[in-house]
This record gives sequence, structure tokens and C-alpha cells, in this order.
Amino acid sequence: SIVLTALHNDDGKIIGFSKVTRDLTERKLAEDRMKEYLLELEKRNSELEQFAYIASHDLQEPLRKIQTYSDIIEKNLDDLPHVKKYFEKINISASRMAELIRSVLNYSSLNSFSDEMVDTDLNEILNNIKTDFELIIQEKDASIICHQLPIIKANPFQMNQLFLNLVSNALKFSTNKPVIHIASRICSLNEIKHPESSNSAEQYIEISIKDNGIGFDQQYEKIIFTMFQRLHAKHEFAGTGIGLAICLKIMENHNGFIRAEGEESKGATFYLYFPLS
Repeated sequence: SIVLTALHNDDGKIIGFSKVTRDLTERKLAEDRMKEYLLELEKRNSELEQFAYIASHDLQEPLRKIQTYSDIIEKNLDDLPHVKKYFEKINISASRMAELIRSVLNYSSLNSFSDEMVDTDLNEILNNIKTDFELIIQEKDASIICHQLPIIKANPFQMNQLFLNLVSNALKFSTNKPVIHIASRICSLNEIKHPESSNSAEQYIEISIKDNGIGFDQQYEKIIFTMFQRLHAKHEFAGTGIGLAICLKIMENHNGFIRAEGEESKGATFYLYFPLS
């Protein structure tokens, strides 16, 4: 910060200037840190709101069923077929509740991310996932067509979670034989549709996962990355609705971002962007 002041003699003529310079580096750094803290706080508050919704709605629903079915059993203890039927329903509700709790814990663990980034071969990650899904790939007669993927600095466990969720969705949300195309390229920020405003890297590694599944209406692009938001009923497609929220969090942990393009009944494409240092 520089302040220039004109110096005058007794006759009012300018005889020179004084200059006062102050170094504002520390203040500017403190202001930047405060902005980062406020942004982080805003994100955490948003997540807390989502957790509150989970506690008041998603977790309450299976618990309410367990209580209702228990009351029915208590009133029909002598009717063994009736009791057996509602015990099965209690087990289903309890399993659903356990699945929701596991999903919340998996998501929460991503907030404390501190693991070191190492060279991670995404081809190896994908091969492991193909092995994990070997049975469902055979059952659905699915095809996974993958071009050579790069080696990137990343956390291998989280990369496994990322691709596991995206490939799982591509296999799950399909009524025909699933065909999944996975490709990568290097692109500039200018080539990316709707880039995240917070990202300023000049170049990115773009990885696309394209499927021929049921797709989605493009207006719901942001909603699908929110915890426990589902576009289809549970009886149509299984799941907790947290997979894409986990993908979003993983990409944030890697200073990247994720976006999606889709059309109903015509498949979807998910794009992952990892900044090139």
C-alpha cells in the first residue's frame, strides 16, 4: 500500500513528494485464509444439514417399520406364518438401516482425508474392479471397453472407491446389456463445459465413463451428487443414493471435480477432471 503526498513551500508551490509504503502481505494472507475457512465452514454446514435430514428421515423410516412390525408380531404371537412374515420384514428393514449407517460412515471418513498421494495406475484400479464385478458382468452380459488410462498422483483406496461407484452405477442403472466406455485425454480449462469456478489449473486429465443405461434428465445434474438423493424408487433400483456424493467428495480431495451429462433412456457420461501440476 503506497500513499503519495505533495509537499509545498510557504508560497504553496510543490517542492516534492513524500511516499509511505506499507507491506500488506501478512494481512492479505490472513484475509485469504479467512475466506478459505469461511468456504470450508459453509461446506461443513451444508453437510451437517444433510446429516440432519438423514437422521430425521432416511434412518427414521426403517426404524419406524421395525417398531410397527414388532407391534404386529406382539399382537399375533400364536399365528406362526404371520410372525415369520413380519420377522422377515424386520430383517429387511434392519439391513437397510445398517446399509445407510455404513454409507454415512464411509462418507464421513472422507472428511478426514490426510493420506499421501502416490503414483496410482488407473488401469490396475479398473482391472481390480472388473474382477470384483465379474459375476454381475457375466449375468448382465456387460461389456467394459477401456482405452489406456494414465498413472496419476492419487490415493489408491479412494480411486478404487471412485471407479467402483461409477462402474457399479453403469451396471445397475441399465435395462439392456450394459456397454461401458472409459477413455481419457488431456484438455485445457477452456475445453471443459461448465468448469468449476474454484479450479484454476491450466490443464486437466479428463476421464470419461459413458454408459448406455437409463440416463437422467440434465436438469438433475447437481441433485444426483447430493447425499441420499435418488431419481428412481428403491423398488426399481437398489442402493442408498450416496455413491455419487462419495465420488464428488473424492474428487474434491484430489483438487479436481466431476460433472455429468445424461438424457433419459439414452445413457449418461460422467467426467472426472484431475488437475495437471
